[in-house]
Amino acid sequence: MKLTNKIPALIAIPLVVCFIVLCIVNYSSSKTDSLSFTDKAKENGLNATMLYVDSYFNSRINFIEQFSPILANSISEDNQDENIFKILKNYLGISNFSALFIGMADSGKFYYISSNNEPYIVKDQDARSRGWYKDAISANRALLGKEVYPDERLKEKVMTISAPIIKNGKIIGVIGGDMAFKDLKNQILTLHFSKTNTIFAYDDKLEFVMHPNEEFELKQDDVIKMIENNLKDGISVRYTFKGDEKTAVCINSNTTGWKFCSTNLTSDIDDTLNSLLKQNITLFFASLVIILLCLFFLIKFSLRPLEIIQKGLREVFSLINHERKTASKIELNSKDEFGDMAKAINENIERTINSLTQDTNAVEQSVQTAAAIESGDLKARITLNPANPQLIELKNVLNKMLDTLEEKVGANTNSIEKIFDEYSQNDFRNEIKNAKGRVELATN
Repeated sequence: MKLTNKIPALIAIPLVVCFIVLCIVNYSSSKTDSLSFTDKAKENGLNATMLYVDSYFNSRINFIEQFSPILANSISEDNQDENIFKILKNYLGISNFSALFIGMADSGKFYYISSNNEPYIVKDQDARSRGWYKDAISANRALLGKEVYPDERLKEKVMTISAPIIKNGKIIGVIGGDMAFKDLKNQILTLHFSKTNTIFAYDDKLEFVMHPNEEFELKQDDVIKMIENNLKDGISVRYTFKGDEKTAVCINSNTTGWKFCSTNLTSDIDDTLNSLLKQNITLFFASLVIILLCLFFLIKFSLRPLEIIQKGLREVFSLINHERKTASKIELNSKDEFGDMAKAINENIERTINSLTQDTNAVEQSVQTAAAIESGDLKARITLNPANPQLIELKNVLNKMLDTLEEKVGANTNSIEKIFDEYSQNDFRNEIKNAKGRVELATN
């Protein structure tokens, strides 16, 4: 990669890293702000839900409170059963209760009526032993039961409101009503602001009393304990339920004593965050392209002397590699570092040419010396000095080796070979003249 391309690329790397960091910080900040906004929206939604819940229960409590004195004035000892049946039947339709019932204090009779059924007396049950009866007597006022429970008669989950029936200052019985919990649940579940937003509620026993999935109702779950623990310092909480990451806002209901939570998947805000992320990425890449183009042209203009220096270096390397016999000097009048580089290269071009010439001459003489040795002349020596220190060392080693050969063998191997040929023919008349080498002396 050319330097004019590499420098913008190297600059782009920290820019990309900085952008990624900024994107992460911005995404995290935007997510926090979005979650805070949705928490506020859920809180407002829960406040509206609490108004509906309070209105729902208070209207029924008021009905029981107002129905109690009516019963006190209407119940007589004459034809008591028929009288109570008639009253229950007349008031059930306007009560918004799924069932109405009366327990008598003197006899413990349990009068009961539900939707689409005629009133009757519940056999083998003493109303005075029932929880709703005892709670009303104990509180001495209209009272909303704290528990949601499945009713066998209505075949659905209900809550009970009961109140004492007081006549002439004496409690003569208790009036109660069962509310089908499904109606309240269906109304509350329609109050949502996002596709995954829903509402659930749990009681002081940490059991779901209201949940979109009926399988969880009237059961404990670890997620409730986790929510309850994390809500000690606020009203919002992040949690995981069935593998889904969720956020919830919870508010206590003064009427029921339950805690209502509005929850939704944190992924609800992903579309908004992804759109923001795409905008940031688009803006970044557009800015990056503009910056890199400007850098490319500025750097290319600033590094133009490099092309001239590069051309001069190629010629020098070609000279060193024996691809050419000479090299041109670099013509560059720049006053910066590039000019200093060109001057230094020019000085070394001349020095390199001289050194190569000296080495070439020494090598040529070495070749001639080798040829002389090959012809049998062991007196031949390399006399020219090369510029390369390694070649100088090689020259000295070769000359020393030749000195050793001449000392141990002789001055000329041809004369030794000739004497050996005569000896092989049993002609011992001649000897090696001027013998100095050990082989020559031993031969003689």
